[in-house]
Amino acid sequence: MSYKSLETSLSKKVFLIGNKLTQEGITTKITSLGHSYEIRSPYSTPSNWMKIKYDLNELNNSEELLAVFLHLTERTILRCCRPEYQEIWHSLLMEMKQTATLIFVYEDNLLGKFSSLEEKLSEWRYDTNLASSLFEHYYKKFEEEGALKVLEEIRAQTDKAELLVETVQREGLKAELFIREVKLPRDIASLLLGLLEAVKTGRDQLLRSTHKEPERVDQLLRSTHKELERSELLVETIHRIVTEQAYEEVQKAKQLLKDIQVSGVEVVPYKKNAEITVRIQQFLDETENGVFLHIYSSFA
Repeated sequence: MSYKSLETSLSKKVFLIGNKLTQEGITTKITSLGHSYEIRSPYSTPSNWMKIKYDLNELNNSEELLAVFLHLTERTILRCCRPEYQEIWHSLLMEMKQTATLIFVYEDNLLGKFSSLEEKLSEWRYDTNLASSLFEHYYKKFEEEGALKVLEEIRAQTDKAELLVETVQREGLKAELFIREVKLPRDIASLLLGLLEAVKTGRDQLLRSTHKEPERVDQLLRSTHKELERSELLVETIHRIVTEQAYEEVQKAKQLLKDIQVSGVEVVPYKKNAEITVRIQQFLDETENGVFLHIYSSFA
């Protein structure tokens, strides 16, 4: 790797790209060495990344740039995997190679583990525990509005969810669309379980309080069970979609991190945020003494 000599006798600027890099231990160190810093957010649009690249280029050309520190959180990594970021990322890495740069990446991410995607998958798994917690709420609702009305409301939600599933599959949209537009089908299935259990448990009381014939209550049970089967199938379909999309995101994230590692820019794995502060302080001291390259090859 080669980049311009780190002449620190004059005040220069340090680029801090990441909210976690604004801790006092970092900013105080920079100013104590007689330099200034500029803070930018990495979780941003491609146009903002272009602005960062442009500013780095200007400072590099004027030899006013001391160093660049970039903190890539898991959230930022997954966002920057999108196609619209691909060109700017290559350009930005080339610009970072021209100066002393450290890119901090959580160790698990470098090992291909992404907790947010795992959490996303768990959100879509079938949750029977939710049904029991809804029993009391829906039993009261049955008494006030009638079980049939509640079933109709849930059926309408399932119809809407089915339509969204078709849209996602047809147009290749992100499954997060469900979260924004309709209750999670997992929750719909759980609601139906609650409904089924409540109707079964309250069957005799329903007969006494509404004077309905047993056949009508049993028909309600059959209808509810049928709706539950439809909802469970929908849950399975959505879970498959989310799993496939999560796998695709992981592969893209791995490729992005690989591109960063082979670019020649130094990547620093960390487990705790405190490690970032310590490493930056060490790095700044090293720049004062002309020592500034450490390769973490075990993650390459």
